[in-house]
Amino acid sequence: MSGPMHRALARLTAQTALNADEVEALLAVSGRDEHVRAGAEFVRRDHEVSTICIIVEGLAARTVADSNGLRQITAFYVPGDMPDILSLMQPRVTSSLEAVSECQLFRVPHGQLASLLSRFPALMEAFWRYTVWDDIVATEWVVNVGKRPGPQRIAHLLCELGVRLGKDEMDLVSFPLPLTQSVLGEASGLSAVHVNRCLQGLRRKGLIQFEKGELTIPDWQKMTEEAGFDDGYLKPERPLRLFGSPAAMAN
Repeated sequence: MSGPMHRALARLTAQTALNADEVEALLAVSGRDEHVRAGAEFVRRDHEVSTICIIVEGLAARTVADSNGLRQITAFYVPGDMPDILSLMQPRVTSSLEAVSECQLFRVPHGQLASLLSRFPALMEAFWRYTVWDDIVATEWVVNVGKRPGPQRIAHLLCELGVRLGKDEMDLVSFPLPLTQSVLGEASGLSAVHVNRCLQGLRRKGLIQFEKGELTIPDWQKMTEEAGFDDGYLKPERPLRLFGSPAAMAN
């Protein structure tokens, strides 16, 4: 699988059954590549945007700052995600998007995407279902920050990132994690000092190892038990379809 639209296709077809013509039309979408350095905003709050972006490589975050400049991270986005898809309906965005690590993006003009969705209702359904999934993940984040104690909060966040980055084996799990303790704090509602204590506690229990930007979870089952983590909210049971016929399904 190659090309930036293949990233979005993999995400959409995991959730929605598409046929060969619909897949071909999606892959024919043109746009422009954009490289974003770590720490840079690529969508700014209260600005009007005319494209949606697909994360091709790297890790991005949705951020909201209060009147004192204090930030809350409300979501992370990994390759294949479309973090500003809602801008197609509401071009003036209400939160910012920032590259946590160096990111490669693919920007698709709103007009081109709107034309595609008007010609292929099943693709409209696929993007709609993607936004529903994104809302489900956001709800889990609210529960995580609002109800779980600090160590479990951090453990749950690390488990989610492991699954979303595709590392969901049931034994040893290892994946790059370019997050500082400050960023983890902004995502979990904890101070950097509290995050450090939580990470040290997880290390002492043998649940995580962290070296040179790589996070290792030696025993996935024990880690998920510690976190109270169930990945059901992240993974659809099967691709669904409400409208039209999924005949001539693509491989």
